[in-house]
Amino acid sequence: IQAMDPAKVDGLVELLAELARDRQVVVFSHDDRLPAAVRRSSLDARILEVTRGQGSRVSVSTLTDPSTRYLNDAFGLIAEREADRLAEFAVRRTLPGLLRFATEAAAKDTFFSRAIKDGAALAEVEDAWQAAGTTRKKVTLAVFGEPRPDHELDGWASAPYRKFALRNVGTAMHNGLKPELDPSEAAKDVERLIKDLKAVG
Repeated sequence: IQAMDPAKVDGLVELLAELARDRQVVVFSHDDRLPAAVRRSSLDARILEVTRGQGSRVSVSTLTDPSTRYLNDAFGLIAEREADRLAEFAVRRTLPGLLRFATEAAAKDTFFSRAIKDGAALAEVEDAWQAAGTTRKKVTLAVFGEPRPDHELDGWASAPYRKFALRNVGTAMHNGLKPELDPSEAAKDVERLIKDLKAVG
């Protein structure tokens, strides 16, 4: 997989899907492009993550999509703060970045899945994604399936939690979460935004 270009990884997933019609198929890979291609497809595949921890202890867990992993990390950070194991300033500086990663990962999965189902070439989809220079532009791609002027997202983002979520993961994130904002509520707003983005496709 590491030697393949992205379009060939999608082709491999199609081939594996054919083989899986009448047999069990198990694939091991270090390359995240394979699970990304599986997520873009409509396959009923189970993706597991094998990790080696302290003392070479091996654990196997179900691999969630990147947006869910970032969200889990964000809520974990908040839990550490609430248990007084992490300083307030550290949470406020770190949380917006995790929430931005979660939002962009959800937007990317939605945009790529829909565009490829509609017959777009993977190279074109990747170019459009790379050209979207801000989180707002990436969310716009996910919502509309194509680039649009920034103001066109305003209608979709008019629900208060969407507006607050986009503000917190936008350029304001560079200054950290504002003192008047509750970290848990900020994370919940982004969680709802991500649920909406996943439902768009």
